[in-house]
This record gives sequence, C-alpha cells and structure tokens, in this order.
Amino acid sequence: MTLEQRIAVLEEIFAKLQDYYTSAYSGEEIDARLASAGVPIGITKEYKSVTEMNQDFTGADVQRGQFVLILPDSTASADYGKVYLKGTANWVYAFTLTTLTSIKGPIGPPGKKGDKGDPGEAGSSFVILGYFDTLDALKAAVPNPKAGDVYGVGTAPPYNIYIWDSVHGKWVPNGNLQGPQGKQGIQGPEGKQGPEGKQGPEGPVGGSSNFVRYDAPQNLTDEQKAQARTNIGADTVQGAVLYTPQTLSDAQKAQARKNINSVPGGFGWGEAMKDVLASDAKDTYETYCGKLDMLLADMPDGTSQLIYTRGPVSTGQYSGAGNIVAVLSKILGTSASLIGLSPDPRGTTNGLWRMLKDNGNWQPVEWINPPMTLGTEYRTTERYLGKPVYTKTFNIPVSAFENQLPSYSHGIDHLDRLVDARVYCRADWIRILPWSYFDSTAWSAQYMLNSSVIKFELGSNALARIKEYTNGVDATLKYTKTTD
Repeated sequence: MTLEQRIAVLEEIFAKLQDYYTSAYSGEEIDARLASAGVPIGITKEYKSVTEMNQDFTGADVQRGQFVLILPDSTASADYGKVYLKGTANWVYAFTLTTLTSIKGPIGPPGKKGDKGDPGEAGSSFVILGYFDTLDALKAAVPNPKAGDVYGVGTAPPYNIYIWDSVHGKWVPNGNLQGPQGKQGIQGPEGKQGPEGKQGPEGPVGGSSNFVRYDAPQNLTDEQKAQARTNIGADTVQGAVLYTPQTLSDAQKAQARKNINSVPGGFGWGEAMKDVLASDAKDTYETYCGKLDMLLADMPDGTSQLIYTRGPVSTGQYSGAGNIVAVLSKILGTSASLIGLSPDPRGTTNGLWRMLKDNGNWQPVEWINPPMTLGTEYRTTERYLGKPVYTKTFNIPVSAFENQLPSYSHGIDHLDRLVDARVYCRADWIRILPWSYFDSTAWSAQYMLNSSVIKFELGSNALARIKEYTNGVDATLKYTKTTD
C-alpha cells in the first residue's frame, strides 16, 4: 500500500476499533482481544482470498491477536478490504476497510535505491563452553545462562549441542557437531615380519590310524577332539581309542573323556539314567547311601549324572520304586550331593530335598520345601545361629481343651531353640493365636512351650470358642535341636 493508503487505513482502523471493542464479544473474540494486548495495531499480513487466509492459520507469520487484510486483485470482490483477527482456534472477522477502494490508484514507478546502511555489530563467535553427561546436569550447573550460550551434552562424542534460547527460556538441542565420514586413506607400507611363534601342541600318536589315548594324558586339537567324542565304543587296542568298534573299561573311558573334554554319552548329563531301586520294601538310610556310593565310585571328580530314585517319606527312610529325577554330583574325592528335582507323581512326596556328603559321610536329608504332612518332622536347608532348622506341624484335638490351662505333648525330641511358631484354629474363620478381644481377660488366648509340651492359658470365653471348633488347633513350629 502507498503511504496515503496506510494513513487512511489506520484512521479507519481506529474508528472501527472503537465500535468493535465496545460491542458484545464471543468467547473467541475475547480470547483474541486479550492475546493482542500490547501488540501494535496494524495489518500483519495480506492475503489474496479468505481461502488462502484459512489455509495459513497454522502458519507462524501471524500471532494470535494480530490483524490480517484480505486484498484480492479485483476491487469488485466481496471480500476486498475485510480485516480478520487471529484467534485461538480460528479467524475472527472484525470489519471492512472501505477507504481502500476509494483511494487505490495505479502502481507507481520504482523508487530510487537507498543509501548503504552502517555496518552492523560484530556477531558472537560459536564457542562450546563445556560438556555435561545429561541435560539435567547442564541445567543444575548453569542456572542462569545467557542468550546464545553453547554446551555439549553426552558421555562420549559426538555430543548433542544445546543452545540457550532466551526468547522462550529453554535449552534447544541442535544435534551433533560431526561432519561426514572422510574418504579412506592411502594404504600404509607393509610392516616388518613378526617374531617366530611358540611351538604348537603335540601331534597325534603315529600309526596305521589316528587315535585318542586312554592310558595317559594327551594334547589334541579342537578338530581331533570333536572327531573323537563320538568314537568311544568296543575292543581295546594298546591304550588307544580307535575309530572302529572296541570295548573299554569305565576307567579307560573316563581317561579318554578327559583327553577330549567329553562327558559320558556326549550330551552334558551323561548316559541313560540309572535307577536306584529298593532291595526290600523299605531301604534304611544306610543302605540307601551305600547304593549312592556305588554310583559315585565310577564317576570322575567334578561330574554329575541324572538318576531315577525315590524321595524320602520321612527323615532316614526311603520306600517304593524309583519315582524322582535327581542330580547326583561328585564334587571332589569324598564330597558329593544329591538334589531331588521333580515332584513325586504318586503323591508319596511333593517337596524338593537334598543330601550332602562331607568327608565321606552322608548328612541327613534336608528339605528345600517340605510337604508338611501332619505329625512329620522335617530337617530343612534353613539355618539359625549356624544350626539346621527343623519344622513340624501337628494337630491338637478339641478334646485336649478340658480346662483353661490345657497342655499337649508336641513330640519333639531334643528341642533347643524355638525359631518360629504358628498356632491357629481350623474353622470357617481361621483364628490365629494368641488373640485378645474387647480388652477382656475372658477372651484372651496365649500359649507357651517347654521341652515336652505346648501349654495354653485361656480365658473362659476363649476356651468356649475353641471347643466349638471340632477340628481342634493346628500348630506349626520351627526349631533347632541340642543334638546338632
């Protein structure tokens, strides 16, 4: 627009604004007016049509609360001279500038080129002021940054470059300062010959065929070991494992396996599982351990094998055919372990257990998660003050509660320290002792133990309530023994 047009437009804008801002406003118009507070009054941008204006609503040239002008090429257009305010969600029509059509004239000739302006001030140089591992670390270390401050963020190059934006008051990431990969350099000169290497491992024993020795240690390549692992078979020939069928003793097979880093059967666990069966209806602990020792005698140190055995019915007794998969391990010399893996499908035992052999002596069975059948004592893998912890659950029948001070034999021999105790009544509502209701001694229920019995102190109401529970009271104790 020409200078005359701009003056006329501004005069009309001021006249229109007086009427516009004193009229009734929609919520959108109020929002636009508030957003325009402090913004100089004038036309921020011109559009050829209302359609072009609507398409540019999300653009950044016009801020909320600023005016735009519709200025088609034809003055006859119905939208010519319309002024809109940019609101939060859409454009808001304000008024129409009628002065544009009355004073618009032909386009004048170009003006003369203006004089060259004064040189501008020198810009600030790009200097990275420091490096931090994270953006939070940068914010903490530089609480009052200046416009244009530059820092690198990251634990290793290339670092992400952050620049302080003073307009929006935040650190802005600008990516990594790293140029494109350079071209491959020229190949360097050939290096000098290195020193002579050490002598290689001993080659295989000569003869009509290659073989693995079973009567002495031997050095073989990985390829030779791999070839020999599946060749341990039948008929002995002068201390060698041939690639043809042969028969070897267990000791000869063990030596050959060491020479080629192999295990029995080559599958990691060994050959088919051996079944440790009962010779009688029930095995004692001693006869059971003797059968395990027979298997250990043929096992090299540091090896394990799967066996098919039976689980302990209770400490020191084993019965039935093999029904548990367990791992038998020979640790070193006279040390070994047996760990039951699978639960018993027949229901004779469903807990996990272990046995340890130390200095040639098998220790008692220890339960990892005992099945906790009533009246059975279990030695567990838990320790208290360095001693094994035992556990037992037993039922106290309701007939034992004849008075307010009843006692009942717990059947535990050599009781030392009580580690934990749970006593509860079995009914529709499970009641855990001790209890106290209504701050009344008549409702109190306490218990205590000594080396032979569990004794109760019951209020009259508590005794009457327990007698209502026909299942009686269950007690689960955890304890150590004086014999350990």
